[in-house]
Amino acid sequence: MNKEGNARDLLLIVDGDLTFKNNAEINAVVYVTGNIDFKNNSVIVGVLAAEGSIDIGGGKSEFTYDDSAAGNVDFGGACIPDEPSVVLDHIRIVHPGIGLTCQASDLQVLACADPGCESLYPDPVDLTLRPVGWLPAQNVTVTGAANLQFRRSVKETVTLGVSNALPAPDNGTVCIAPDGSGSCDMTFRDVAFVFDMPDLVAGEENKTFSMSALETDENTGQCTALFAGETRTIEFGTSYLNPGPADREASFPTWVNGNQVATDGVAQTGIAISFDGDGVARDIPIRYNDAGRKSLLARYVDDNQPDSGTLLIEGTGEYVSVPLGLCLIPEQQCTAADLSCSNTLPAGLPFSVTPRAYRDAPGVSDMSCADKPSAPSFAVGNVPVSHQLLFPDGGADDDLLETTLDYGDGEQSLTLTEVGVFSINTEAVAGGYLGRDVPASDMAMTARMVPDQLVLTVANDGELSPECNGFVYTGEKFQWDASNLPELHIEALNGQTPPQRTVNYTHEDVIARLPADRFEVSVPDADNVETLNDAAATPVPFRSEPDALLLSIGDRDSITDGVVRYRFDDDDKFIYPKLSASSRIEPFLPDLTFLLQPMSDLDDVPVTGIDPAGEPIDPIAAFEVRYGRLSPQNVYGPENIEELTMPLQMEYWNGDRFILSEDIPGCTGWSTANITSNTDNHHNLIPANGTFDNGLGGPLVLKANGSEGVDTLVWGGVPDWKKDDLDGDGTLDDPTATATFGVYRGHDRIIYWRESTD
Repeated sequence: MNKEGNARDLLLIVDGDLTFKNNAEINAVVYVTGNIDFKNNSVIVGVLAAEGSIDIGGGKSEFTYDDSAAGNVDFGGACIPDEPSVVLDHIRIVHPGIGLTCQASDLQVLACADPGCESLYPDPVDLTLRPVGWLPAQNVTVTGAANLQFRRSVKETVTLGVSNALPAPDNGTVCIAPDGSGSCDMTFRDVAFVFDMPDLVAGEENKTFSMSALETDENTGQCTALFAGETRTIEFGTSYLNPGPADREASFPTWVNGNQVATDGVAQTGIAISFDGDGVARDIPIRYNDAGRKSLLARYVDDNQPDSGTLLIEGTGEYVSVPLGLCLIPEQQCTAADLSCSNTLPAGLPFSVTPRAYRDAPGVSDMSCADKPSAPSFAVGNVPVSHQLLFPDGGADDDLLETTLDYGDGEQSLTLTEVGVFSINTEAVAGGYLGRDVPASDMAMTARMVPDQLVLTVANDGELSPECNGFVYTGEKFQWDASNLPELHIEALNGQTPPQRTVNYTHEDVIARLPADRFEVSVPDADNVETLNDAAATPVPFRSEPDALLLSIGDRDSITDGVVRYRFDDDDKFIYPKLSASSRIEPFLPDLTFLLQPMSDLDDVPVTGIDPAGEPIDPIAAFEVRYGRLSPQNVYGPENIEELTMPLQMEYWNGDRFILSEDIPGCTGWSTANITSNTDNHHNLIPANGTFDNGLGGPLVLKANGSEGVDTLVWGGVPDWKKDDLDGDGTLDDPTATATFGVYRGHDRIIYWRESTD
């Protein structure tokens, strides 16, 4: 199945167990709720995930993990839970409680999706309203909310309601009366106050309303105004409608004409109100410092009527107050969208955010969300939330796992899956709050999201190699093979289950959080296997050159988004120090372990997969380490010889004796400049230099001056790896040779004589 395709293009989700039959071939991403079992000769490429066990024990079955498929498979929404369906909870009728017989009264009918009517039912609802008197008709279709009217021309009390609804609400009909009682009764009178109420903005000072006292003309049935050109003391009060008086977080008064009025649903605060010649009191200031739906109650009582009766005028006007704005308070925030932000949170794990509505106040635009004065009664659910990447520029936005937030529900959670600094906000919702538009919230900057973990993989242990020859002498420097350097991979993962790669971590502006100097690799102090030629069997010592506890800082880059690559410095040099005759052991192959120390990035995100004692890096070292020495040969000849030639040899200890080495021409050098002591009483040395070829170098040319005697040449300028403990005193000696003039040279077949001290 999908043998020729990419594994990311096929997703298999199995609810239960899955068995791959004999000779199955499939490229896919597979998720199983039970167990996975391979039969014989199955070949699987892709990703396997099981809640149970995975048994790949079938004969010659193979599974190859495809990293690209793991990060790029399209689940097509399979792992996203279905959105809950919206239900019609109840039909809500909002009415003024008192109506005039001379004109129609304004009412509102809402199809509510929850008990508090914080969300409206989005689909059409066909209603038959009762009793007779609804305008424009008894039968209406309501989508969310509808502004209607109701009229009665005689004084009476009617009960409002719904006789039929399709679809039927779960919880019937609910009424909202001005006194907060929930009564569906509405009383029609010949005289009442009517209001022209605006929508308010919480805390705003410049809102005004108008009111009139109207009476039904006995002859015409038309409305006529009372109090034209007069000032009367009107009693005011307010009622909480939504939220009601019982389920409020806080209660704020309403201010009318500069006076705080009663809040208990009874008109009892007397305020002087002036009516113009048309009987209208205009531009009466009103302020409310919270959000919600309220009812303004007005009452006028005059006991001194010409007929000795009492004039009672009452009326209500509803108003909706909306917040000045909305904002979000994340758990932590940045003040700058860059690496200077020290407030960090792990990507892929939920962080808290508090949606907040705020009111108008002096200087509110300059305040932080937390400092803005709140409008605590604002409550709207399922407000869409969105995000935008601010840093790094051009990085991946990735996902915000949650889609909505609820205002009025306190602290909630959001989950950003990628690394960086984001802005978050809730989006505008038309008609979403008591029939009024919900504005988009202010943008809020998040904390700087960082990986939840960094996971180490030793991608390559690397290889050590000699500088030139196919071997190295004890004490001679060697290095990393530049074509096969040790390589470490650090994958940045978020906190999701299963973790997902955060590709922004290797963006050029973010990768600086894992600089190369965070990789501390300790240098071993000895070989793992080989020991010195001493009684204690001391491990053969090892060190860097120059001696240091840690390797040099290497090169950090990235070749895959979300994966940091670190390669060791190819300039690092190493030696097995030559300590004296105890280092004289037979040739051996290096066996070394370097240790990557436990580490984290600059944000203290830990790198997992490192042993507490250090993660071992075991490089290949396919060459011998040999105890070698420079061995100039003693020479003899008569004093009248024209010149003596002194051969040079590079030798190494094979475990039994010194033998000629196999130096490649151009690798191991020799020079007369390294001779630091030369008695030269009987000769003149001809300067020369060159390289050894299979252990042979020179010969040096010593021009005789005709005198008899012995000259001694000492190579004091050569490194330790060319020296040997010649006299057995436990210290390394400079290579030394003698040239003797005035000695019979012997038979022609004898090229040179040398005294052996071995």
